[in-house]
Amino acid sequence: MPNSKDKKEKIILLTDKGRSYLEECILPGDSLNKNILKTLGKEKVEQLYTLLNQYGEKLHQEVKEIK
Repeated sequence: MPNSKDKKEKIILLTDKGRSYLEECILPGDSLNKNILKTLGKEKVEQLYTLLNQYGEKLHQEVKEIK
């Protein structure tokens, strides 16, 4: 279903069975990530996000140059 506010986006509706399956797949990984981030502590998580953002920016630049 198209998003009326942003035509580039599509809204995906899940059945109850689909939602249940998605939660079964995603929730364990989500909990694992939250536990790991909590263990690292605020300072290291901030460093991680900074580095990942820098990596993403560089990757975006490289991809633009290829095109």
